[in-house]
Amino acid sequence: SSIEQLERVFLKLGLADTDKQLELVLNRFLPLVLLKLSSADSAIRTKVLELLTHVNKRLKSREEVQLPVKDLLQQLNNSELSSFVTNFTIIYIKTGYPRLKVDERIDLAPLLFSSVETKVKTQQDILLRLLITALPLIKLNDAGAKFQELFPFKNHPRATKALLDFCLDVMIMPYSLVAAPSRPSTAPAQPQANAAPGLSRNGIRRIVGDANTPAWSLEEVEKIKVAILSFIKQDMFDLNDIVCHLVIGSSDTRHTVASNSEFELKKQLPTIDWNKAPLVLKLYQLYLGTQATSKKKNIPPDEKREASNVRMKLKILANMLRSKACGASFPHNIQVVYDACCLHI
Repeated sequence: SSIEQLERVFLKLGLADTDKQLELVLNRFLPLVLLKLSSADSAIRTKVLELLTHVNKRLKSREEVQLPVKDLLQQLNNSELSSFVTNFTIIYIKTGYPRLKVDERIDLAPLLFSSVETKVKTQQDILLRLLITALPLIKLNDAGAKFQELFPFKNHPRATKALLDFCLDVMIMPYSLVAAPSRPSTAPAQPQANAAPGLSRNGIRRIVGDANTPAWSLEEVEKIKVAILSFIKQDMFDLNDIVCHLVIGSSDTRHTVASNSEFELKKQLPTIDWNKAPLVLKLYQLYLGTQATSKKKNIPPDEKREASNVRMKLKILANMLRSKACGASFPHNIQVVYDACCLHI
């Protein structure tokens, strides 16, 4: 019976004294044990949760133990997986992915991306944060067609939009949201800010993560932002979908981010359609915030994007002047004019 099978797994875990032994047991049984969470028998589900509690305690004190992340990601891509099993599978992917060697993290990045497509937003955020941390590891110089083959963006429109949106929030993120330079990356995240220029409260949460999410150092954030810029300029996305990333990046306080963004923006200027309606609206949303630009009246407070700070506004405004459509967009054009007058007082 299933209960007896789980008892045998429990025994094997109990007999695993070394990290290697524990790793072998988890590699063989963890994905199968997680599938048992979909059982209609409450006794089986209770036994699985008891077993997973034991696993969690062991993993917490043994940071070198590897998890079967590839098998878990393949399992996650199963569309018939219940939401309960999906949530627990993501928890162990979140634990196991950062423990992998660099080569393994790079190899599994496409699988991580494809798993985003069918997930709900909270699950997407966890997976995208893991994917973002892998971007600085990927060598993009010789990517080309091979990279597009690994990341089939056209076949995953929902995952692609979620990735670009997440990247934009990371580009906006002020460095004050993360730990001090000396703080180790394994330290838990700091208490979250209530608001930050250009971001919503939910936007901050999705970037920073929960209390169990390893915090990024200032240097890691800078590397991630530079990697995002290298990633989005690979001719794999519609140019107008990445313009805002470049505009925001050009206002960054770190020279490596700002100069890379400015260079790419100048290079692409002749081919950018500044009058496209979605781009015009996005520029206004970034400048003024959600409250001033949304037609919806009852936006949840945590979803309201704050107006940008002065550095970002100056860069956005300079590029708005390239667009006739921005100048004709009433009443946002009037709001920006009055705000811009205040900036220069």
